[in-house]
Amino acid sequence: ISAFEADALAGLATLAKSDHRALDAALQSILAEPSLTKAPADWLGAAVALKSGKDGPVDWPSWAARSRKLSDPLLQLTVPYRFISTTQEMKVSVAALESADVIGIDAEWALGAGIASILQLASRAEVFIWDLMHLEWNVAREGLQRLLGSGSLLKLGFGFRASDWPRLTPWISASRCVVDLDLLWLRLRPDEPLPGLRGLIARVLSRRLDKAEQCSAWEVRPLSQSQLEYAALDAHCLIQVWDALAPTSADIAAVCSDLEIKGEVEGAKAFERDRGGICAGDVAVPAPSMEAPLLRCLELRVGVVISVWDLPNTRHLCGCRVDLGPAGQRQLVQGGEIMNGQRVVVLCNVVPREMHG
Repeated sequence: ISAFEADALAGLATLAKSDHRALDAALQSILAEPSLTKAPADWLGAAVALKSGKDGPVDWPSWAARSRKLSDPLLQLTVPYRFISTTQEMKVSVAALESADVIGIDAEWALGAGIASILQLASRAEVFIWDLMHLEWNVAREGLQRLLGSGSLLKLGFGFRASDWPRLTPWISASRCVVDLDLLWLRLRPDEPLPGLRGLIARVLSRRLDKAEQCSAWEVRPLSQSQLEYAALDAHCLIQVWDALAPTSADIAAVCSDLEIKGEVEGAKAFERDRGGICAGDVAVPAPSMEAPLLRCLELRVGVVISVWDLPNTRHLCGCRVDLGPAGQRQLVQGGEIMNGQRVVVLCNVVPREMHG
């Protein structure tokens, strides 16, 4: 219940900023469920506080926990960043990144697009933001092959395998030595739920990660200073979390993996087509729509269910954790009956989507 209350309060806070009618409707749905209205829960008091900005129900532990979380200072970018849009700048950035032992990787893309607009690569000392929309395809491809294809350079992501990686395949078909911090967290804290990146930052660094620019127009140029700072921090925070977690060699080996797109990558033509341009000898094709498939292959793995729990306020959904062997563990929402020890097939590279309803 406490986990549901925390998520529900976060959702109500978002609605309080944008849609008071939707806030009132969500509040009525919550109040209609008796199990959620037992003291000390005070949803009405919380809603009033969220609308007015006044103090809320401090005697309600879930509200108090949210208030403490919001009191954490914002995570700040403490290293310089560079925006890379020319061949010479690219060469300098690749040389600098190759001298590091570990780098953080994150991408941003236009809403509904199947291809990245920018790619952020962070060392401990600085962040490079590659403008994939304007760098020559062969230049970006060569740089990615040198960095992502390196077996001696560790690459850090968060949900990288599922969301960022599919959007980089117009340039590169294989990446070595990739560690997703969400999988590392599941290994280090197997009995705890998997938080999102903001939750991980709060747990590990006691800081708040500002995601206000997450859904901004990444395809529009020039990018604002706020967008660039957000993008740089999204990559550099991965290094900060990594250093704070201080995983052992055994932990790293357990979650480190190589990624590969099976089949031939279309390369330059796919790049031009996905960004809505024209290739030599080709015809113009519109950019991917909201419904365009974001998978270039299906990554199916067999795993074993190691824990199951009910999801509050649902009739048929449950959460489960699945051990996928060398691929680590995954936390999933399941719509049917499932039990510990059951073998299941998991589609591992589905791009994350929000659940509604």
